[in-house]
Amino acid sequence: MKDFFNTAIIRSAKVYYWAYIAALIITFVFWWILAIRIPLARYIPYWFWLVTTSVRTEWWLFFPLLILSVGVILIVRRNLRVTTSILIFVVTGAIIQHAFGLMDGMGIDGIRNGTIITGHAGFAREAVSLSESSFFLVASSYDDLIFNKVLSEYPNSTKPPGQLLFYMLNERVARLLPGVWESPLLQLATFMTILWPILASLPVIFIYLFSKTIYEKDESYMIASLFYIFTPSVILIPLHLDQCLYPLLFMFELVVFVFGIKKNNLFLLFLSGIITGMGLFVSFSLIALPLYILLILVIKTGTAFLLNRRPLLHNATSVIFENVKIGFVFALGLFFWEILLFLNISYNVFESYQLVMLSHINSKIATWSPQIILAMGGLDILEYSLWTGVPLFAMMIIYGLRSFKKLLTGNSDISLMMGAAAPILFLVLALFGRTAGETARLWIFLTPLTVIFSAKEIATTFRERTWNTVAFLIVLQMITTFSLKMWQDF
Repeated sequence: MKDFFNTAIIRSAKVYYWAYIAALIITFVFWWILAIRIPLARYIPYWFWLVTTSVRTEWWLFFPLLILSVGVILIVRRNLRVTTSILIFVVTGAIIQHAFGLMDGMGIDGIRNGTIITGHAGFAREAVSLSESSFFLVASSYDDLIFNKVLSEYPNSTKPPGQLLFYMLNERVARLLPGVWESPLLQLATFMTILWPILASLPVIFIYLFSKTIYEKDESYMIASLFYIFTPSVILIPLHLDQCLYPLLFMFELVVFVFGIKKNNLFLLFLSGIITGMGLFVSFSLIALPLYILLILVIKTGTAFLLNRRPLLHNATSVIFENVKIGFVFALGLFFWEILLFLNISYNVFESYQLVMLSHINSKIATWSPQIILAMGGLDILEYSLWTGVPLFAMMIIYGLRSFKKLLTGNSDISLMMGAAAPILFLVLALFGRTAGETARLWIFLTPLTVIFSAKEIATTFRERTWNTVAFLIVLQMITTFSLKMWQDF
């Protein structure tokens, strides 16, 4: 902890140093608020998280988990083979999710109940009820099935067809589980309890690949993946596609896109558009990726103009041409996939998006005035940062500000453009996403960006004391996770 307060080793402007300190203070205050069980929902409109009334009988599991966390840090520091480190991350991530579920004293039901009794359990129940239906029938008649009450309006009307199809796929595979089951729903829930925590940890693979692609060799490769498995929202919101699938899809799409840029490969750019279209068929939340790509290209174009006194200079115009080409090829892949869906299952992505967003926008607030938009934007960012880790979120923003400064000095590295675009993406989603809280879950798919850029900021700022800082922050993350588990409900 002393390294975090040691100005002699922090190579940063004083304002950034105080931002680090403020992030720590906010974290400590949040622990105190949780510990004394202040009912935030009473004081903050649309605050989603309630004070828990459940007793965590196996709370003592936190201490073995804390030892496990420190042990993983020590093991990874030994410069193991990449595949070994990634395997450790995936296994550790799954273990931590299950262990926090066990704190409820209900055994496997600590996690499994999430897909049986919660609102999103509707998808699992629908998947079981459609056990004899074909994927093609559900995909091609999705809106009609909702309209005719074959499928319940909630939660199906809030998601595109791919969401339910993924549950149906799991239901089919779950039949392979041996034994006699009380019900098909319990069999499906058990299968999800086994598989989905592993899926939730798999983004570490693409976090590593992404970091290695955009950065020169440094320690932030593994640090970013390490931070991800210790993120409170990733640990405490299991058996939701927001946690186990969306981050995986988001990072897979982004890695393919970045490979396309770095290798100047038009096919990879086209493929990334197709994969993005597949992601949008599962959740419209992933529309954030095309938006993120647009922001990167805009920043790239803007810096090219700013660094040329006459905008029509050859360098600036060539950058514009390159950006238009990248954006066009990506969009071509995206629309190619949507056309395939339209021709084969009559799926209209624009119509589906309008219906889903209308349901989403009106789910909590009927009229969005400018004042409400600003208030909800602030709430969304606050909630996300608290459940992701305020120090990590703050460092991601600081890295974005540093990136902007470097871009203005003539550095055109893609990592800086992506780092600068990340905080803007959060701001745009907060102001225009029409989400009233619950971003701890709804924005989990953005968490890879947070850990990637905060890890780079740590490696750059703390230099030879990087791993001391990482260990300190992971302990903070574990205490935050434990505090949320003990004193707030999901």
